Amino acid sequence: MSRAPVAAPVGSAPSVTPSLVRWAYRLVLGREPESAQIVADWVAGADLEGLREGLFSSAEFAALAAEGFPERGGWIHGAVTEEALAAMLLLRDGEAPSPAALAALRAEAPDLPALRRLLLDSPELRRRTPQRPRPPLRRHWIAGRRVALHGLQEPEDTPPGLDLAARHAALLRAAWTSQGAGRVIMDAGAGIGLATLGFALGAPAHAALLAHEAELEAAAALAANLAGNGVTAARVRAVALDSPTAALAREGLARLDLLRLGGAEALGEEGKAWARAALAEGALVVLRLDLAAALARPGPGPRALLEGWRSLAPHLTAFTRAGEPYAVEGEEGLTRALLGALARPERADEFVLSREAGWRPRFTLGGFD
Repeated sequence: MSRAPVAAPVGSAPSVTPSLVRWAYRLVLGREPESAQIVADWVAGADLEGLREGLFSSAEFAALAAEGFPERGGWIHGAVTEEALAAMLLLRDGEAPSPAALAALRAEAPDLPALRRLLLDSPELRRRTPQRPRPPLRRHWIAGRRVALHGLQEPEDTPPGLDLAARHAALLRAAWTSQGAGRVIMDAGAGIGLATLGFALGAPAHAALLAHEAELEAAAALAANLAGNGVTAARVRAVALDSPTAALAREGLARLDLLRLGGAEALGEEGKAWARAALAEGALVVLRLDLAAALARPGPGPRALLEGWRSLAPHLTAFTRAGEPYAVEGEEGLTRALLGALARPERADEFVLSREAGWRPRFTLGGFD
């Protein structure tokens, strides 16, 4: 959006400052302004109402609404500052915020993705954007528990992924004692949260569960699925994971006990580095192999990816169609694992890397209350 704003009288309305313009672009358009000159043009040529209308009625805003309001740039990982809070309220309400409103918003928005979501979900902005019909809430069983799920598009009774959620729950029941008390779980590429829910059900006493999902509609369903099913220690971040170490530091967490790479990061060298570092700290690592994605991208194919993962830890575990774990060893093991992924409806499967495999004999899909 590069056109300069139309001049408008300022009057008694709050003034348009460079900080307000920058935060308006970030919170409304999900990006930084194109240049310092664009910022200067807004400051010189518009009042608050002109800035709001200029952004809210722009063709770029309409296009972003259709795309689910993606974020672009590293600004989304920054801190929630007083300037950001004030800008959000100015944009939403069109008037200077009170100290009480700022304090209430700070309590409601722990990070910038949450702050932006509050603005985009406000009545002022929702009335300006076409609202997609929400898919119906569906109820399914995961690990012996009836759960309510948002964001499912499949009409069939058992959409792909529910069995993996049960598998993840059984994994943590087998690997950790005391219901995972004190454990920290990180799920990158969490989607609508099937795997995340499985981890939460398998380790209900976990200390923290951090779920990253970059696609905003999926992240909204993820947050609803976790909150609606009583997962209170979860923190949903509507951005792709930049680094497990950086994410832990931002969240004030000192340990990591399980890392799941469920998106494209699992297929690249960066994901291998993250997995290697997590394994060095004794964490379990769950890696998703999407055969279609692996074949479509340049670089190693599915077999080479599995071989690379196997080199990272003493134990690489796959699962039979009945859900029984087995060691991926030798060429025969690789072939068996790939054929297992190919046989699944979604042509994808998830594997476990670990420094020890004492949990395998304890693994069972039954035994949930």
